[in-house]
Amino acid sequence: MKSIYISLFAILTVLNSEAQVAQKIVAEHFTNTKCSRNLQFAIR
Repeated sequence: MKSIYISLFAILTVLNSEAQVAQKIVAEHFTNTKCSRNLQFAIR
């Protein structure tokens, strides 16, 4: 039973960290529209 709780805790922490990274990317995209446009040109 303990292994189930440990695996659930690990999955939740991974999902939470990924959600925070996604929120940072979205926030940077909306706050730095000029920078994101420059990045799109650089990628091309």
